[in-house]
Amino acid sequence: MRAKHLQLVEAQDPAEDTGAPDTRTPDARTPDTGSPDSRTADLVDLDSRAVKTAIGEGGLAVADAVHVLGAMLRRDGQSLPPPLLARLVETLLPPFALFDAEGGRLFATESFARGIGEDARNSAFNAMLESVLAARRTGGPDAAVPAASPTLSGPDATYRVEIQDIGEAGGQTILLAILRDVTDMARALDQARLAQGKLRDFVECSSDWVWETDERGCIKSLSAQLTRLLGAPAAAFSGRRFKDLGRFVESELSDLVDTEAFQLRQRVHDLRFDVVDKDGKAVAQIISGAPVFDDRSGRFLGYRGTGTDISEQVAATVALEASRDQLSDALGELQEKNTELEAAFAAADAGNRAKSTFLANISHELRTPLNAILGFAEVLKLELFGTLGNDKYRNYSSDIYTSARHLLDLISNILDLSTLETGRKTLTMEVVDLVEEARYCLRLVEAEAGRKSLDLAIEAPPFAVLAIGDRRSMRQVLTNLLTNGVKFTLPGGSIAVSFASRDGQAGVIIRDTGVGIPEEDIERIVRPFERSATPYVRDQDGSGLGLALCQSLMILQGGVFGIESRLDEGTEVAVWLTEAPSEPDRRS
Repeated sequence: MRAKHLQLVEAQDPAEDTGAPDTRTPDARTPDTGSPDSRTADLVDLDSRAVKTAIGEGGLAVADAVHVLGAMLRRDGQSLPPPLLARLVETLLPPFALFDAEGGRLFATESFARGIGEDARNSAFNAMLESVLAARRTGGPDAAVPAASPTLSGPDATYRVEIQDIGEAGGQTILLAILRDVTDMARALDQARLAQGKLRDFVECSSDWVWETDERGCIKSLSAQLTRLLGAPAAAFSGRRFKDLGRFVESELSDLVDTEAFQLRQRVHDLRFDVVDKDGKAVAQIISGAPVFDDRSGRFLGYRGTGTDISEQVAATVALEASRDQLSDALGELQEKNTELEAAFAAADAGNRAKSTFLANISHELRTPLNAILGFAEVLKLELFGTLGNDKYRNYSSDIYTSARHLLDLISNILDLSTLETGRKTLTMEVVDLVEEARYCLRLVEAEAGRKSLDLAIEAPPFAVLAIGDRRSMRQVLTNLLTNGVKFTLPGGSIAVSFASRDGQAGVIIRDTGVGIPEEDIERIVRPFERSATPYVRDQDGSGLGLALCQSLMILQGGVFGIESRLDEGTEVAVWLTEAPSEPDRRS
C-alpha cells in the first residue's frame, strides 16, 4: 500500500532519480495500460480543478499537493524520503482512494484503508461503491455518477462516504472516494436522538400536555394528550391560535396574545383555559408557559409551556359547592325545626307543669275529705259508739275504710310525683343507717306478709351500713319496694333484704320469689302509670306509680335504681346511695 502512495508523488518528474529502489507493483485488479511510470503520470495529470471540487474545501486537492511538492524538488534539486512524502500526503489530505470503472482500487491512503478496514471485500463500503457503479452502468458512459453520502462505521470513527467521477486517465474512468470524519457529529446526533426520545417518553407518560407557539402566538406543536381530546392530529392545529381550541375563562381575554404576559414577554402562570373536545364539551384546563429567545441574537421566538386537565377538580369543586348549598339549606330547615321544637317543648313543659300543679292542688283538696271518710269508717269499723246491730254494716264500713285508704295512697303518690316533676321537692341530706331503715320498713309490711305466710328475712352485717341520703325518701322507697314484694309474691314465698357496698356506694338489695317481670316490661314499668302485662299483676290493685316514684326519688338523691327479674322466678331490686364513713364504735 505504501508503494502506491509513493507512486503518486514520485511520478511528478520521471527524469529525477532519488536513488530509492523501485518498489512499485501494479494492483492485481488494475488492467495493464502501460508502464507503471506512465500510468502514474496519467493520474498526476488529472484536472486539478476536478479533484479540488471533489475533495472540497475540507482538504488540499490531490493534484495541487503533487504539483507543489514536485516544484519544490525540481527547484532545490532535492528529494524527500518516501516515508516522509507519504506522511505529508496523509497529513494534508482527508482519507481518499481512487477506483477504476470496474471498481478496482488504484490508490488509497493509509487513513482510508483504516477507515474501511483492511479487508475491503467484506466491508460495507463495497456495497456503496457497487451501487454507484451500477448506476453508471445503467445510465451509460456519459451518465453522471451520483455522490454517495451514507455513513460508514469504521474501527475507530464514523465517516460520511462521498464518491465522485473526477475524469479519465490512460483511457479509463477514475472514481474518487473520500471519507469525511463525522464521528463527533454522529455522536451528537445520537445524543440528541436519545434526549429527544427521553423527552418524548416523558411527555407521553405525563398527565400534562405541552404546547409551543411562534412569535405571533400561532401554534407550532401540541402533544398527543390534547390532540386526542380534540379528536384531530397535531398537524390540524398547526398555525392556529388558542382561541381556535377553546376559550379563556377571563372575559377580557380572547387569545394568548391578549395577555399582558405575552405582550411583555413574561411567564404565564395557571391561566384557566377551557378547550372544546371532539364531542363539543368544554373541558377545563390551566396553561403555563415561558417565552423563548434566540441564544445568539436574543430575538423573541414564541412560547413553550404545559397544560393540565383540571376537569375532575372543577367537577369536584362544583359538587362541593352544591353540597355546601344543600347543607346550608338543610341547616336552615333544621334551625327552623329547632325553633319550632323549642316552642313546642316550652309549651309542653308549661302544660306539664300546669298538669303537675293541678294534680298537686287537687290531690291536696282530695286528701282532706278522704281523711274524714277514713276516720268515720274506722269509727264504724271499731264500733266506738256502740254496736251496729248488723254484720253487713261492719263489712261495709271495712270496705269503705279499705277503699278510702287505697285512694289516699294513690293521691299521695300522685302528689309526691307532681312535687318531684315541678322541682318543689325538698330533701334533707344526712347520714342514714340503711340497716335501721330497712328494719323499720319491714315492720310496716309484717302483718300483710303474715296473712300470706311469707318468710321475711334480713341479712344485716354486724356494723352499720351508712349512706348519704334523705331519710324520709329512703323510707318511702323501701316501703314501696317491700309492699310490691309482698303483693306480687304467692303465699308460701319469701322476701330477703341484704346490704352491699361497691365503688364508694352503699346499697340495699331486696329479693323476692314472686311472679317476676317479663324482660321486655322492665324498662316500661318504671314510667308513671305503667304496669306489667302478666295476668297476676293485672288482677292486683295498683296505679303503676310506685316504681316510677322510687326511681325519681333515688335519682333526686344522687343514687342508682336497678331491677333484675325473671318471669315465674322472682325479682331483685337494688338501690344505691353514696357511702358515708362508718363510725368505729358502731362496727365494734
